[in-house]
Amino acid sequence: MSCPPSGAGTENRESGGEGYPFRLVPTNVYVDGFNLYYGCLRGTPYKWLDLDALCRRLFPRDRINRIRYFTAIVSARPGDLSSHSGSRRISVL
Repeated sequence: MSCPPSGAGTENRESGGEGYPFRLVPTNVYVDGFNLYYGCLRGTPYKWLDLDALCRRLFPRDRINRIRYFTAIVSARPGDLSSHSGSRRISVL
């Protein structure tokens, strides 16, 4: 099932129009990418996540105004042989 683009079909919802007795609340979403990855995605086959679709499903009565994604730079542990992946991660960000 695919979701429409953000804001599509919300004209009546936002104004409290036909079939929508309430007005949508503009909502800003802040995502902690570090905890999202290490708490939910690490070790699973799921590496990509459509944050817009997720937010619209989590907050169906809100109008998602913007999504801000934040993360932390992870330093290698002493003796970690995979420390080269840290430089690659920074270049991707």
